[in-house]
Amino acid sequence: AAWPELYMPAVVGHRSAAPKPHVGFDALTPANRKGSTLTWPLATSELMDSAYSIHELENIYSNIFDSLNVDPSAYTLTMTEPQRVLCPHTGQKMKSI
Repeated sequence: AAWPELYMPAVVGHRSAAPKPHVGFDALTPANRKGSTLTWPLATSELMDSAYSIHELENIYSNIFDSLNVDPSAYTLTMTEPQRVLCPHTGQKMKSI
């Protein structure tokens, strides 16, 4: 059996009229990009506290599980955390997602 595979850019597009943000390739389509604010929640930074947005990562993770048609509570999920997370609150929040 093959592992599930999903490739998508880590970008989130917010549009004031849309109830839900657009994520990944959907956020980059011309129709969705027009009038949207795009954010890339995983950024390169010396300080990890300012390198990612917890709220935006929740949108990305939700999109990943929806795209794979997976209920995350039904499976064990292994994630890694960057070693340079300096704020304990941020690390705890990542674990709760």
